[in-house]
Amino acid sequence: GAEACFTHTEDWATAARRAVGGDGFDVVFDSIGGGDLRRSYRLLAPFGRLGLYGASSFVVHRKFHLLKSLINLLRFPVFWPLEM
Repeated sequence: GAEACFTHTEDWATAARRAVGGDGFDVVFDSIGGGDLRRSYRLLAPFGRLGLYGASSFVVHRKFHLLKSLINLLRFPVFWPLEM
């Protein structure tokens, strides 16, 4: 059972941190990707899991835009296994 669920708003990461009291989440599901994936990763507790499904940050005004999609692709974080 989930104890908390947050939708995407400007301040969702702050509200999520406040809800867990600094302990972090065991599981975070991210459907946006891009720069928001970094915030999702920072919300994890030690040994937490991050699930990425979809990448709605690639869609701008309900249309695929190549240049903006490439910029968003560059915003995706690179995860180094030793840091994890």
